[in-house]
Amino acid sequence: PLVAGPLQLVSTLLFGAGVAYYALGSGIVEAVAVGAMVSLSSTVCVLRILQDRSELDSRHGRASLGILLFQDIAVVPLVLLVSAMMKGGTLAGTLELMAVSAGIAIVLVAFFVLLFRYVVPRVQALSDLRRNRDFPVLLALLMAGGAAWLSQRGGISASLGAFVAGVLLAVSPFATQIRSDIQPLRALLVALFFGAIGMLGDVAWLSRNLLLVGGLTLLLIVGKAALCAIATRLAGQRWSVAIVTGMALSQIGEFSFVIATVAREPSELTEGLSARGFHVLSSVTLVSLVATPLLFACGNRIAATMRVRAAARLAAAGTPTVVEEEPRGDHTKFHEIVIIGFGPAAKVLAESLDDETRKKVLVIDLGLDNVEDATALGLDGLVADGAQIETWEHIEVGDPCIVLVTVPDPTTVRNMVGMLRRLLPQARIIVRGRYHIHCEGLKRAGADEVLDEEKNVGTTLAGALQRALDRPQT
Repeated sequence: PLVAGPLQLVSTLLFGAGVAYYALGSGIVEAVAVGAMVSLSSTVCVLRILQDRSELDSRHGRASLGILLFQDIAVVPLVLLVSAMMKGGTLAGTLELMAVSAGIAIVLVAFFVLLFRYVVPRVQALSDLRRNRDFPVLLALLMAGGAAWLSQRGGISASLGAFVAGVLLAVSPFATQIRSDIQPLRALLVALFFGAIGMLGDVAWLSRNLLLVGGLTLLLIVGKAALCAIATRLAGQRWSVAIVTGMALSQIGEFSFVIATVAREPSELTEGLSARGFHVLSSVTLVSLVATPLLFACGNRIAATMRVRAAARLAAAGTPTVVEEEPRGDHTKFHEIVIIGFGPAAKVLAESLDDETRKKVLVIDLGLDNVEDATALGLDGLVADGAQIETWEHIEVGDPCIVLVTVPDPTTVRNMVGMLRRLLPQARIIVRGRYHIHCEGLKRAGADEVLDEEKNVGTTLAGALQRALDRPQT
């Protein structure tokens, strides 16, 4: 991403700005805004297609993900650039406003970094909030709304503030739990988001300008795919991988509307993005987003044809053909042991493990203090609810693996075991049976081994009594 990302972003920005300036007659400020919008691709669409096709760990999947991550990071400076150019007018004014906006953004980011690292963990450690399921979601809403409000008060885009808050939430200790809790709403929110984008399009205007939109969409797809493929090739990938990556990223992304929102606001020195320009861009964006699955399939077919022809040329020349397997991920990083709940019993277990075994263990617990205790022992820890299927979708666990459930509540454990048996059919599930009456039900739910706590206590008491009887009287 450090090579392909900048090359793709800069080349596509210049390409889009050039088309807008020379072909559409846009001003320099509007052309730069158009170029910034064109340079971004749709992270949501591309990642969803890669996940559905199980190609996220393929070469083109990794290349696409790297470029998308760089684009997401570049959203902030691109918004600052467009906002400064809209308000600055001259080069000196633009540079001055960019410096001020960048300073405000740095202060905002530093404030939230300090908040997440020093304030939020201490608040979460309070006994009343330690296992409060609503706190992470409320925290996310507060941070997103607060960041948007502070950004607007500071004179920069509210969308930029919300984006920064989202990035910081994604690297916070509560990221997995927040994703799990909002999972039921994710499909609804994504539908509302793209529905709102779709409402920006004007069907009547599109029907009257079908040739213009179709021609610009074709030019966008061909130009952006070519530039992205060249950037990926220069980063060291094969042409077959570069072509699939270029076709996958040839649409205009959803974050482009953040830039469009900033560019539409006129200032005293420059006019905003014209209504005609906005209609053109929104229409081209919508068409390119709808065409993304088809473009992805076309890229795969072109790449497959290239590989077949290359193999045929090698065979005709008498050169041995080497079939190179696509990587399916680094399975050495998968956790082999998962401990759900890190109370006193789990801590005693963890202390008995050697250093090599601890590297294979992942601890899942809702309490931040328990996760910190696990990491202090050299284990990987995650603040999340092990009873939610969404949690397991965001962690890397091999199958087969060993799952140790130390949660005392029998109903929670029974539901968890049933879920784990469906998700990890080859896993060995060992659970804690708090009461003897529930042990048989846990076995029927799918547990391989149930540690009967009452029976073990009885055995321990019997041993203690025998030792007391065998002790010589003094």
